[in-house]
Amino acid sequence: MWYTFPDNIPAETSLLWVRVKYYYSAPFLATYTLSTQSFTSVSNSITFPAYVVARWKYFNEDFGLTWSDLGQQFSETRIYSLAYLGSGICLAGTGPNGKILRSIDYGLTWSDLGQQFSESYIRSLSYLGSGICLAGTNPNGKILRSIDYGLTWSDLGQQFSETYIRSLSYLGSGICLAGTSDNGKILRSIDYGLTWSDLGQQFSETYIFSLSYLGSGICLAGTYINGKILRSIP
Repeated sequence: MWYTFPDNIPAETSLLWVRVKYYYSAPFLATYTLSTQSFTSVSNSITFPAYVVARWKYFNEDFGLTWSDLGQQFSETRIYSLAYLGSGICLAGTGPNGKILRSIDYGLTWSDLGQQFSESYIRSLSYLGSGICLAGTNPNGKILRSIDYGLTWSDLGQQFSETYIRSLSYLGSGICLAGTSDNGKILRSIDYGLTWSDLGQQFSETYIFSLSYLGSGICLAGTYINGKILRSIP
């Protein structure tokens, strides 16, 4: 719900979506300071006096109901994967130039970390906590690993002769899963993605497109070409 100022005054330091009067630019993230009656942009620290703000709403009130277009990013044509790392930090994996993009303002603006290890596509991303991130690639089926919230990456190499790491999921306690093609394997790590074991092809499927952890040891996997859902239980 959008509010107007001064009819409604936000809580101080709350994270808000804000629209400015007159030119009605896309909403941007800001915080409110009561003592100065001003809104400060999260992305560039520009301060706007309250009287120029047309309307505002709390950051956590929308839940995907309305959307704004942030535009094409760094000439890439595909955003294959996204991950949220906490504290406003987000990652995006692209194609066809295999870039990882990074945002520190809840996805409002992005920086280009460049192509990663000559790969063409960053097919999957997962956050493991404590700054550790994983990325899955093709055409060489590599798993990349970061320990600094996605700023820099190391190449763990091709995994079990697979050409795609299509999906990644973190199960907690250092346990990770990776879904592959062209042989429909599920890979498993118990050391935060440093090393992997091959659980083999699953039910004659050739692609493990998606993975999800449900808690209590229960995992799901989605496949192609036969559109199956696979389930693992303790």
